[in-house]
Amino acid sequence: MRVEVLEELLELSLNVINALAILVPGFILLGMLRSERAPVVKRLTMILALFTIVHGVYHSLEVFGLQTIADPIDFISVLILVYLGVYYNRQAI
Repeated sequence: MRVEVLEELLELSLNVINALAILVPGFILLGMLRSERAPVVKRLTMILALFTIVHGVYHSLEVFGLQTIADPIDFISVLILVYLGVYYNRQAI
């Protein structure tokens, strides 16, 4: 039983670290949007910021044990990441 408590504590700690490590850069990216003048780079930055914030919310929900809500949010973050790749690919060609 002691090992299970340690595993839960470790998982909680990792989710808090992941949420902070993802949310902070997302908000920094949003702050950088004001200074960006190139429309393509601005859109790419906005999509990347959206992904990081949504994925950070996913990890935050896991911290609070809301796995039933977290799973669809994780799927949405994957869709945003795929959209980022498709958008980048279209702009690069």
